[in-house]
Amino acid sequence: GGERTRAGLAALLAMQPDVLLLDEPTNHLDIAGQRWLVEFLDSYPGAVVTVSHDRAFLEEAVNRIAAFQTGSTTIELHTGGYADYVETRHKRQEAELETYKRQQEKIAALESSIDQQERTARKVEGETIDFHYRKRAAKVARAATVRKSRLERMLNSEEMVEKPRQQWGLALEFPDPV
Repeated sequence: GGERTRAGLAALLAMQPDVLLLDEPTNHLDIAGQRWLVEFLDSYPGAVVTVSHDRAFLEEAVNRIAAFQTGSTTIELHTGGYADYVETRHKRQEAELETYKRQQEKIAALESSIDQQERTARKVEGETIDFHYRKRAAKVARAATVRKSRLERMLNSEEMVEKPRQQWGLALEFPDPV
């Protein structure tokens, strides 16, 4: 069972180091052991850094969360318990998705406007030899070129939001019992 783990944890906690690093501390602990650990960590005078997948333990035992996101090289710091972290992360993901959608709509509108101006300029240039109309077509073509430049600057700017990646979820289907 978890007697060796409990003994090691007890010896570590008795030393009272300034920084306590715990990796999955609730593994092999029964409910009473988990409750005791949460209460102990709550009154612990030093810093405690823990890695855990036990959401109930995290909700009760932590007041700050450092999260590593898949595909990212940064750490996101959140103040509060696990439920606060999940809510904050969800709101941030929704805001990023909304920003991405607005940017894509703006890009589509600019591209459509550029295409329409270029078609208009080509049509006028191809249909007439009248200097006045050809000069107007050149102005329309120039406006399309300016919009292309604006679109390129927008696409290359740091304000562009990449398409948010969908985090995978767990979906299980169990067959009906026999």
